[in-house]
This record gives sequence, C-alpha cells and structure tokens, in this order.
Amino acid sequence: DVEVSAGNPPFGDSKNHRYKNDIAYAYALEIVSGDTNADGSEKGTFRPDENLNRAALAKIATLAIELL
Repeated sequence: DVEVSAGNPPFGDSKNHRYKNDIAYAYALEIVSGDTNADGSEKGTFRPDENLNRAALAKIATLAIELL
C-alpha cells in the first residue's frame, strides 16, 4: 500500500516504461541501481523488462527489508 509519486528514473531505457515511477522511487531509496561498465561507471541503463538473477533479487530484497 505504498503510494509512489510521479518520478523520472535516471535510466534512458526506463523513462517511458510503465513502471517508471516505481523504478525512480526504488532508485531514490537506493534499492536498485543501473548497469555499470567494467570500470564501475554507470552505463545509464536499467533493463526494466529483463529477468532478475538470484543475486540481484537477494540484494534488492535485503536492501528493501533494511528500510522497514
């Protein structure tokens, strides 16, 4: 029952996504981050329609639980 205000994620591939507000909210809470290059710099992509692997899901769940 969390209301998410309108937001604009910093990822180019998510700006028009149907869950863009949720992505922006999760990013603002530092629950999710975008893809990174080999040197650690951000690529500016999020890939919102790709499947998550187990490690990514575990990280997101852990960070979200810490906010409770």
